[in-house]
Amino acid sequence: MTKEQINKAITTATGIDNLDFYSDLNAMHAALKSHTQAFRAEFDWMLHAIAGEKNLLITELEAKDWANGFLFTLELLETHPAPVDAGNKQNER
Repeated sequence: MTKEQINKAITTATGIDNLDFYSDLNAMHAALKSHTQAFRAEFDWMLHAIAGEKNLLITELEAKDWANGFLFTLELLETHPAPVDAGNKQNER
């Protein structure tokens, strides 16, 4: 997905308009607050998976990583935002 498509999808999912979710972590925090605790827990797992695949801490991830993880958690992305291990089918929907 392009940056514009990602921003539009998150705007649609959250009802929050005029924010750049792809580039702004503050915008992603606002998006996250619009969802349930259960969703946030699943999203947290997703951030850990992305960070682990990139050999980074969650605090080192960029807003675009958060945005892609957010959309994958909402099942709006078919491809896992972290690279998929060829033998690990867990990352596929």
